Amino acid sequence: MRLTMTGMSYEHLQGCGSHAHDQWEIVVVLHGSGTLRVGDLDIEFVPGTIVCQPPNIPHSSIGTPDFQDMYLRIDGFVPPSPEKVPIFQDDEEKRFSTLSRMLYESFYKREANSAHLVEALLDALYQLLTGWSMGRIENPAVDALVRAMIFNIANPKFSIADHMRQSGYCTDHFRRCFKREMGQTPTAYMISLRIEHARRMLDLRNQGGYSIQQIAHMSGFADPYYFSTMFKKALGCSPTQYLRSHAREEKQG
Repeated sequence: MRLTMTGMSYEHLQGCGSHAHDQWEIVVVLHGSGTLRVGDLDIEFVPGTIVCQPPNIPHSSIGTPDFQDMYLRIDGFVPPSPEKVPIFQDDEEKRFSTLSRMLYESFYKREANSAHLVEALLDALYQLLTGWSMGRIENPAVDALVRAMIFNIANPKFSIADHMRQSGYCTDHFRRCFKREMGQTPTAYMISLRIEHARRMLDLRNQGGYSIQQIAHMSGFADPYYFSTMFKKALGCSPTQYLRSHAREEKQG
């Protein structure tokens, strides 16, 4: 997969006439709303709409006065979903749009390592689309809590209950929605995130030099004894036993 061209439309262009390319073209809408026509398919777009346009299919667009998009033309692109024209919507963090802007700048800046950076960013964009095609968190409130958990792994004062109350949902209903989407209760999911973070830190302990107690605190566990209990429940051994086993494996390797 190789990026051959990327561009950004002028902010007040308000659209583009019918044309086609012999490569896949990925378009992400940055501003405005309107309609994109691909072949005989009309696609209503808003900021963050991502459309994968197949080769040799005429396409055109018309949008509001603030319409602006960015396009990526790619050799060797394999659609991440089976639809004739795969369509996605960027997430709330605007990761696809952000990475696209970074790729656009790197493509034209021509720094010493720009080719490698462009390749890496293109792969990151593709992996986002691939992940989204495999399924996304449908409930925005659940997605917001998951993101809040991720950014508060190390914060022992983070309150799941407070976050659920602020969502405007009934707590019991929210908990059921979360379990339906994520397969675990909010509390169990938070603990699993923290245990996985701690496990990774234990794997790197020789490089970091942290004690088990420090790792517990850095993984959001105010009580190291509770951390040890939860770690053993999740992995079948205590943190100390895990370290010993990991050390033996390193020696044998």
